[in-house]
Amino acid sequence: MARRALRKIDPSLELGRWLRTFDDLPAPWQPEAIFGRQAPLEVEVGTGKGLFLVAAAANAPDRDFLGMEVSNKYARYAAARLAKRGLTNACVVHGDALRVFRERLPDACLAAVHVYFPDPWWKARHKKRRVLNAGFLADVERTLSPGGRLHFWTDVQEYFRSTLDLIERVTRLEGLLEVPEHPAQHDLDYRTHFERRTRLSGEPVYRAEFARTPPMGYAFVTKETSMPPISSLVARDIMRSNLVTAAPGQSLADLRHLLIGSHVSGAPVVDRGKLVGIVSRSDLVRVEELVEALDAEVSEEVWLENQTDGFKHPAPQEFGGFHRRLSELKVKDAMREQVMTCSPDTPVAEVAAEMVRHHVHRIVVIEGDHPLGIVSTLDIAALVAQEHNGPR
Repeated sequence: MARRALRKIDPSLELGRWLRTFDDLPAPWQPEAIFGRQAPLEVEVGTGKGLFLVAAAANAPDRDFLGMEVSNKYARYAAARLAKRGLTNACVVHGDALRVFRERLPDACLAAVHVYFPDPWWKARHKKRRVLNAGFLADVERTLSPGGRLHFWTDVQEYFRSTLDLIERVTRLEGLLEVPEHPAQHDLDYRTHFERRTRLSGEPVYRAEFARTPPMGYAFVTKETSMPPISSLVARDIMRSNLVTAAPGQSLADLRHLLIGSHVSGAPVVDRGKLVGIVSRSDLVRVEELVEALDAEVSEEVWLENQTDGFKHPAPQEFGGFHRRLSELKVKDAMREQVMTCSPDTPVAEVAAEMVRHHVHRIVVIEGDHPLGIVSTLDIAALVAQEHNGPR
């Protein structure tokens, strides 16, 4: 569906307050230099025509909103919409959002980051241009304050799945948090114009939300409490004992709902009280990508008795597609049987060393074959940060 041409901007509108460039941004960062006050700040990467920015600024006057748009004509158009409505708690930066995050925004300064329908860069050689890359996600995590949220929506399933996998691999953000679709109450009751076009054409929208949160295993140190040095701590001191577990015979659809509803990215697999494996969001993505690839390689129009992928397929009229069989797969089909474990008395330093050595995000604490809790990289990182920063 082609985009409509932008309407002409009223030449009498003064955009100075609502349109900035990278060089206009204060260094070091001072939000009051832009908005004239200190307030919770949310950033939208890829503002487009400004539908989200205008609606968000109007609905939350107690918050400030900074839109970032690389296209000059769209940046000017969105700024004009803000100026026309006199929304002083929002403005648009014409420039590279990644550079703004990297060179201007300090740690823990944002309440939320919004990325809606970013360019998917379809060709394989162009995917490195995608805005949601490892470096940018690290900056998102760094700039979000505790409790801050990352919102990511797209209409491209492959981009959605690969980004979820990347978020799990390179950040300690908690999620995937469920984002329900709300029926539109009027013609512009959508986050962006792109969402409106996608939904009106009957196409799916893939939504994700993540949060920067403290670990669940222990409370933050305050002036009234003190934390023992890390060298004296063991796994039982920091493990999360309220375990979310999966069963081998559980469907992958049920597992997805379990992880989303529990706000965790992975779970031990337990059978009759014994630890038999571990499964994560990245395992779900891996299985889904596999069936998509098989569907692409083996079609109903092309059939050989013995395909090169090693499977013996039924006749074409009986082949229903691998992706349709995804609903039949169970947790045992996606889980990893080799689980990194430790005892409750393992020193935290050893737990961290094992995570680095084996490139894993979580270690299950067990007694015998029975899981007692779990330690994640987020738990370790927050512990180190507390010891470094001291009581607050």
